Amino acid sequence: MNTDDYKKYNILENIFQKINQKYVALPNDETKRNNKLLQVIDRIIQTLQNKSTLFTNLYQNKFYGGSFYDGLKVGKPSEYDLDCLLCLPKIVEPTVKVSDKPGYVHIVLNNMEALRKSEIEGPKYVGLDNLLVGNRLSTQKVRSWMESLMTSAVIGNSTMEIKMDDSDSKCVVKYKVFKSGPALTLKLEGNLNGQDFKIDIDLVPCFTFFDDHWPGNEYRPNPSQKKNTFFVVPKSPSEDAPLHWRLSFQEQERELLSGYAVMKPTIRLIKKLRDRHEHKIASYYIKTVFLWELEMLDKNFWNKPLSFVFVTMLRKYAEYIERKNIPYYWNDSNNLLGDLNEITASCIANKLKNIVDHIDKICNSKLGFYDVVTYFLRSEEVNMDTFKAEVPLQKKLMKQMEAAKLLESPPQAQTPQLTAKPQEHVLPTSASATSSRSSSFEDISKAMVSELAKPSFSQDCSKMLVRVEAQLIMVASEQKRIFGLMETILDKVERCESQLQELKTEVNKKAIEDIVRMHTLENKITEMGKKIDNAKNEAPSVDDLLGLTHRLTSSLNFQP
Repeated sequence: MNTDDYKKYNILENIFQKINQKYVALPNDETKRNNKLLQVIDRIIQTLQNKSTLFTNLYQNKFYGGSFYDGLKVGKPSEYDLDCLLCLPKIVEPTVKVSDKPGYVHIVLNNMEALRKSEIEGPKYVGLDNLLVGNRLSTQKVRSWMESLMTSAVIGNSTMEIKMDDSDSKCVVKYKVFKSGPALTLKLEGNLNGQDFKIDIDLVPCFTFFDDHWPGNEYRPNPSQKKNTFFVVPKSPSEDAPLHWRLSFQEQERELLSGYAVMKPTIRLIKKLRDRHEHKIASYYIKTVFLWELEMLDKNFWNKPLSFVFVTMLRKYAEYIERKNIPYYWNDSNNLLGDLNEITASCIANKLKNIVDHIDKICNSKLGFYDVVTYFLRSEEVNMDTFKAEVPLQKKLMKQMEAAKLLESPPQAQTPQLTAKPQEHVLPTSASATSSRSSSFEDISKAMVSELAKPSFSQDCSKMLVRVEAQLIMVASEQKRIFGLMETILDKVERCESQLQELKTEVNKKAIEDIVRMHTLENKITEMGKKIDNAKNEAPSVDDLLGLTHRLTSSLNFQP
């Protein structure tokens, strides 16, 4: 790709930078405050250790995971992921066994008998066998155990006073626990400097393993020289598969995505666009697209301007959605989009491609480039007048845009008259030069320059340009309105297609139920017909009845 391709999107560079800095990146003051508030976690873990010997000996450390600590969080820092890292004792010889479902494994404890017999290790891990089904750890039992511990540690609304900085400033934090899927959610509430805050922290018990237990078979080997551990999370593919644990390579992924100039801002912009249009695509799936493209693209690509990298990656992201296939980075036999509805995937892909096409048109025409803001922000999120004041056009760019307007403007239906007396401004032509043999090319050129230099001609040109500019502004405004209508129509079409698919599914379901009922009724009718036929065959004939009557009469009228 040549330099001109990079420069094409420069017109949008400041806009993307401003959206990322002001509307996508996390506020520093809130981030610092919340990091202080997370001290409550240390108190809760200490309480858990005081209440459970098993937890004390299994617990190793806490790991702050999720998009916030990956630098990929979008919006306010009010949600956090925290992994309680647990480590199984070596005496039980734990192993990670690859399951039949890509991305999931079994945790097998091969020698629980040795633990039971050990006078030293046995008392430390009393209750561990209650978390097993056979010799395998159960996700359901581990979650229930952790839930009971947390419930006993945090009773009702607990409070904690936290020192916020080097001064005497303190904050009283209320916290309580809720169950949320595989995680337990710790909700913090309080008021600091007159501002209320609410923070949700998802606590997930994870088992950690060193890379000597790294899953084999189709799994990618550990790419990191420094990060030699991976996590196993109690999340199963379904409720009826409690022995399946999900693999988590958060440390390795965080390292892979670090050190690239505009990669993280690009991921955040795509996530913001996803949220703006309510596309049901998980953040991890978007991150996975970048992990794959990191292998395929040159490292220098990520040093290009944010505008260019964003448009390029948005186009690639749309292609993944269109194919309905984002392979799991660590085991590509697992398609992360396998359960995504075909119609939904098509609608999302078309929307993304339309956005890319519109951005290209803006950059080619040099018109309406503030329109891209609406792809990321709703009207209630941004004041466009303020935004334009914060991201003004450069003078050089303004001149380029004016030139582009004149060059690319459509021909007018009528050519405006420059003056009331056009004959005064008719320039010498080659015909007049021929008729006047004393004239030369230099004379004609001088005459043209002289004519153009007349004040009346310059004024008329200025008036014409003003009228042309007014027409172009009207065209640009109409174009913006049409694009807005198109976006509204596309959104409605997407919703209609989704509703139609749901209706179709419901109709098919009812149709199948009706067919089953019809078959059942037909079977009953057939059985009834058979019974009637059998009854007819078994019923005595008239002759039989007459013979029976005759015999009875004869027996009753016997002679003594």
